[in-house]
Amino acid sequence: MSSVEQINSAAKQITLGISIICIIFGTIGLLLNLIIFTRRSFQANSCCIYFLAATCINLFVVFIIVPFRILVGVFNIDPTSNNEPLCKIQIYLFSVTRALAIWFIALACMDRYFCSSSNIKLRTLNSVKFARRIICTCTALLIIVYIHNLIYFKIGLVSDQLGHLVPSCIPTRGIYAIFTPFWNLVWYALLPSFLMFIFGILTINNIRRSHHRVISQNQLSQNRINNQLLKMLLIQVITILLTIIPFIACRLQLSLTLNNIKSQYEIARDNLFLQAATVISLISHSISFYLFTLTGPIFRHELIRIIAIWLPLLIPKNKGQHHACMITNVQNHRIHPIQ
Repeated sequence: MSSVEQINSAAKQITLGISIICIIFGTIGLLLNLIIFTRRSFQANSCCIYFLAATCINLFVVFIIVPFRILVGVFNIDPTSNNEPLCKIQIYLFSVTRALAIWFIALACMDRYFCSSSNIKLRTLNSVKFARRIICTCTALLIIVYIHNLIYFKIGLVSDQLGHLVPSCIPTRGIYAIFTPFWNLVWYALLPSFLMFIFGILTINNIRRSHHRVISQNQLSQNRINNQLLKMLLIQVITILLTIIPFIACRLQLSLTLNNIKSQYEIARDNLFLQAATVISLISHSISFYLFTLTGPIFRHELIRIIAIWLPLLIPKNKGQHHACMITNVQNHRIHPIQ
């Protein structure tokens, strides 16, 4: 097997392996997220509204975008390669949804800043009503921001892993082909990352200042909940940044060398880097449940409460006595609801 074939084989194995992991763990985790964040105790908290919105978008990523990546990257089947309207819609829809998932987490960072602020007017923005409004506003903004994809993407010939010219959904060559990755860099990575960083720093500063104020016992309890939500948020922010940076860097490098004449080895190498960076960027869309379970006691407590409700229904009646003690222990687990 030649080096080019080995690289192409490695690209397919990486894409298939990571994608299957994302689908399996993402399906389980995101569905549990959906159940937990739609419970009454979480629906009263604005930060959880942003988590719920991100979860809904991530379900689309796991159920639609990841399988599509398997078709294209592993089996070389691109349903959009011979249908230009479908090509435009696919690029547009995938761009908007993936960006929304990142932006909703950035908005959650903003919500934590409002919540921790000593300014009464800013704290009024820490509400479920405002969260729903800003989610709708952000969605409308990104729908407009990516509208150019519906105009300037088309079917064109590109070199595949073997150097053969095949039809594919690509941006119009020229200035737009360079503009698109930079535009994605700004809206998919730089702007939301900047907001995450700024509001994260401001929130931490607010929390430090609050330690010098005399607060009631009820406020202390609420602060503990807010701090747990902040930890859940920060670990997800770090994960997002670590997984999308390689993807953006790879896309930029490919765009800047788009007009270069490349050998089969260079084409295969670039494809390997792109496939790896693409599927790695999908990881953050599928592991939020496990990050929340690891860092959020209130999230774990709600999960235990759900298990306590479901477990008797899943166990056959003739085995109920055998598991009665275990169920009782789970139900008696001390749980602090979100206020």
